[in-house]
Amino acid sequence: MLLLDCCMILQIATHLGDVDEVIKVFIIFATAFAVMGKYLYLKIYNYRFEQLFQMMHQPEYLPENPTEWQIYCQAIDLSRRVRNYYASLSVSALSALFLSQFLGDEQELPASIYYPFQLNTNWKYGLMYVYQCVSLAILCFVNVGFDSLTASFFINIKGQLDVLGMRLQTIGVGVRDQRRILKKLKDCIRNYQRILRMTHLMEELVRIPMSVQIGGSVFVLIANFYSMSMLSDNADMGIFAKLLLYQTCMLTQIFILCYFANEVSLKSSDISFNLYESNWYDWDKVNRKLVLLMMIRFDTPISIKSINRCYSFNLAAFTAIVNSSYSYFALLKRINS
Repeated sequence: MLLLDCCMILQIATHLGDVDEVIKVFIIFATAFAVMGKYLYLKIYNYRFEQLFQMMHQPEYLPENPTEWQIYCQAIDLSRRVRNYYASLSVSALSALFLSQFLGDEQELPASIYYPFQLNTNWKYGLMYVYQCVSLAILCFVNVGFDSLTASFFINIKGQLDVLGMRLQTIGVGVRDQRRILKKLKDCIRNYQRILRMTHLMEELVRIPMSVQIGGSVFVLIANFYSMSMLSDNADMGIFAKLLLYQTCMLTQIFILCYFANEVSLKSSDISFNLYESNWYDWDKVNRKLVLLMMIRFDTPISIKSINRCYSFNLAAFTAIVNSSYSYFALLKRINS
């Protein structure tokens, strides 16, 4: 993948005056650069990811009854379905790139890169074609693996908050002993603090790779918009379908990261309502005061910050990314028209 990135950089450097060629390179290069950043980040901070996995399997984070286990299993199933859907879409887009020579020029390679020799013989073309297929396949699976892992982190946090909300709702049901209610309230406070610790660790691990990926995805969206707009009216539908499928894959990638981060924020903002739905009005003064303090604390929702701490990953960020990508595309189109 590193060699592929270097060849793309050389191709951009040798065609700086050709906007169409630079855009053609950026369709793959932006994603390849982001994936390389993710891979290096994983290698450097592998021990911290191991700490996060160990934390997720500690008894304090596991369900305590069949109802909680059901919520936990639903989160696992959702993670699996998101991974399978995203992987299927990515493999479909990758397959369309591999079939470039059948969709357009017979001597076209899946990606536009610099190569040190002319592709004037079948064996040279075959060598470059196999190299690109292997490199792009590795790039695709690393990308799917990291993004699916990140989405699973968010889904796990949301599942933990679902379990906490259910515990808060059922506090005091069938219990008259105020000391037992006080103990359950304190246990929920500790549980919330553990969830916050896990969320902060997870945020520190994924916010930089996610920010780099979204930055790269913006370039991909711009390049794809531009490439589709430059197709002639009688262009091969196969080329348009390839670009459209790749564009859909990039939009899905940004969406799943922003959507599940947004779900964490929404659920955390509902925790205070879950506590309000308990039988707090039957409790003594001490417990009611503690409930009030807890609701004030829960009133601040959990947000997954980006590399810029002033911004968070959510659906508003997704909308802003798509809007800005289209605005940059329109500006580029106007400049080169």
